[in-house]
Formats: sequence, C-alpha cells, structure tokens
Amino acid sequence: MESLPTEINTKILIGLPVKTLGQLKCVSKSFNLFLKSPHFIKHHSQQILDQNSLKLVFVAASSSVHTLTITDHNLVSRMAAVPLPPNDVSKFRRPTSLVGTCKGLACLRCPANTYSLLNPTTKKFRVLPNPGRFWVSSWPPSKVSGFGYIPSLDDFMVVCVALYKDLPYAPMIKVYSGKADSWKTKPVTVRESLLGFISDYAVYFNGSAYWLGWSADIDGKHQRLCIIAFDFVKEEFMTVSLHDENIHPGKIKALVVLEECLSVVVDEDDFSVGMWMMKELGVQESWTKTFSFRRAFLKPHVSVFPICQAGDEVIFEINLELRSYDPVKDIAYKLGDVRRIRNREGRIHIAKYEESLISPHDIPQDRIASIIADEEIAGLKLELNKMILKLQEVKAHEKDLLEKLKIVEEAHAEENNVMNKRIKELKDKLSRLRLGNEEAQGSKDNDTAAKEVA
Repeated sequence: MESLPTEINTKILIGLPVKTLGQLKCVSKSFNLFLKSPHFIKHHSQQILDQNSLKLVFVAASSSVHTLTITDHNLVSRMAAVPLPPNDVSKFRRPTSLVGTCKGLACLRCPANTYSLLNPTTKKFRVLPNPGRFWVSSWPPSKVSGFGYIPSLDDFMVVCVALYKDLPYAPMIKVYSGKADSWKTKPVTVRESLLGFISDYAVYFNGSAYWLGWSADIDGKHQRLCIIAFDFVKEEFMTVSLHDENIHPGKIKALVVLEECLSVVVDEDDFSVGMWMMKELGVQESWTKTFSFRRAFLKPHVSVFPICQAGDEVIFEINLELRSYDPVKDIAYKLGDVRRIRNREGRIHIAKYEESLISPHDIPQDRIASIIADEEIAGLKLELNKMILKLQEVKAHEKDLLEKLKIVEEAHAEENNVMNKRIKELKDKLSRLRLGNEEAQGSKDNDTAAKEVA
C-alpha cells in the first residue's frame, strides 16, 4: 500500500476504527507519518465510525475518567479506566467536572479555571493554558463553561462565562481558541438581562453552547425560565423560549440534544416524565412533546438524566443506573450500574463521544504548522523519492528500448541493403536476359529474311 497514491490510501483506511489504525502505525514509518498527518485525521474524523456501538465517557469529581462501550444488542463492555499523566493530574487538585464532548475530544474543568482536553480513545491528554481569573465585584460571579468545534472556523473553542448579580446586563466571558492556543477576555452585551444559570453543564449544538437559566426583559420586571445560548462565531448571547415559560424550574430535569433537536426532560407528575423537542431552532411554537414514559419502572422523584440517542432508543442515567428506553414499546432495559463509581469517586458526569484520531496536542495552529512542516514534508519527500526511483526505472527501460531499437534498425538497414543489392542483381540479370533474347530474336529474323531472298 505504500506505493499507492495518498487518495487511494485514504479511501482504504478511512473506515477503520482508531484501535486498528493505531496498530497500523507500527507497520512502517511511512504508515505512521501518513496516519498522523492532519489530512488523514481530518478526513477520518468526518466519518461516522462503528455505527453499531455507542461509547460513553464518565468523568468523576475525583478526576478519574472511565469509558464504556454499548453494542446494538445492548451488550455492555467492562468499564475501562482512562489513565491520565500524573504530572498533569496533579494540577487537578479539586473536584473535576465535564464541560462537554465534541469530535472525539472531552473537555474537563477543575475549579479555579483549569481546563484540559482528553481523547478517551487514544488517551491523549493536555492541560490548556491558564485563562486567568475574573475580576471580583461585591458579589462573587456564578460561572459556567461550554465546549465545541466550530466547522466554519475549523477550530475547537471553550467559553467560560461569569455572571455578576450586581451587573446582570454585562456578563464577562473568556474564550479559548485552539488555533491561537490562547484565551481572550471581553464583556458581552445582551438583549435580555441574564439572571443566572440552573445547570452548569452546557449542551453543544450547531455552533452554540446552551444552558438552562433565567432571563428578564431590559427593565427587569418580567422574569422567565429559558435556554441561554452562546454563539461561538458571533460571540454573543441569545435566549431560547421553553415550551412553557411559566413552568416550575424544578420540573425541568435536563437539557439534551436528541434527533438533532434541542430537547428537555420534564417531570410531569409522580407517574410520568415527558420529553419535549424543539423541531425548529428558535421557534417556540415548534416545541413538540415526543413521548412520555411512565414510572412503572421508577420510583417517584428519582433523578432522570438523558445522555444520548441510540437508534430509536434513548439512553438515560436513572437513579445511578444506565437504561435504554424504547418509547414505542414503553420498555426500559438496564445496561449497567454506576453506583460503585459514584460511591467511590463522587459526582459523575456522563456523555457520549466518538472515536477520533484528533490529539489535544495537535490543535494549536503552530503545532499543526509544525506537523505539516515535519510530517507532511517528510511524506512528500518519501513520495518524491519513490517518484525519482520510478523515473530512473523508466529512463533505464527507455534506454534499453532505444538500444534494442537501434539494433533492430541497424539489422533492418543491413537487410535492406542486402535486399536492394539482390534486387539490383536480379534487375541486371533480367536486363541481360532481355537483351540476349532480343539479340537472338534479331538473328533469327535475319536468317529468315536471308532464306527468303535466296
């Protein structure tokens, strides 16, 4: 395969899982360079791999990270611990939380504004630059974070939001850009006053981070429960109305993205929990109740947290158990238990992630430039050497053909000379024969004439 063009190698290898590609890196240096190139990693990350399995990452407050794989037959693998570098983990001395997952990377946060990126598949881990502290007013700010990949910018970004109770009109944000590998701090103007966040876990969807929170109109008279969104590209906030602005905040259990729609889990009563989806982003009238599941398999008031969708089923964390719920059959299947981790490690955040070759160390632009300069140029040199060898082979073959052609031409020329000489000899002989015949015929005619005269 090393002799094949890059495009063909990409098409052959792009559908393989990360584990297999990791093994192929050991085959040869050229394979290693090719599989680590930004070109291949970017194309590989755009593929939907292993559609028959679901991968979950568990981040505990004690800074431990575990992964779990669930197949389409609800077969659950053993929960695997993800080892983190001791030197980096030492920076996480306080409880850790999961900011979010995107494109195969998970963003972790430790209080005092320490952030890191982790690839749960390759186990690559990196602590981001220190964003610095927010200024402190008379009221300590409430802070939330969000993480996502913005396709239009081709950049991974992290946002940290500080909301001041005495300055509700001017939240302060710090935004990390992977390309720049740095943070920038700026105040943000808002159309509505942001009063606070109900959840600190952000949902990333379509270029924005979303939280459940409170807002108010400019004069502060009308307060409402809503979804607060931060647009990474425009670097501005907006609010999204819930299906019922007067709903009690205690009834909204979680915000999640299902079927490419913002969705909320609503505690309807002691006997059922409902799922509402916003079919058209930003349009309040598009909120639709998709299903309710009865508490036949639940106790009243237990925690119900949706994680993700798996085919036609929804994966929930229900009272420290993983369950797959089928809304058509109204049946919940138990997939696993996280009580032991919860009891041992403290609070747990759970999220879906995809397999990816993207390394947290390769996100900064200068690092990517270094990779391009070192690895891609090395790959190009390898390709150039192959082309030079092929060109030398072609030239040698061409020389051999020219020598054979020269021999053939010389032989052909000699044959032509022999043939021309032979033809000339035959022509001369024919001419002599004709001349002899003519002389003989003339003599005969003379004899005949003499006889007639006599």
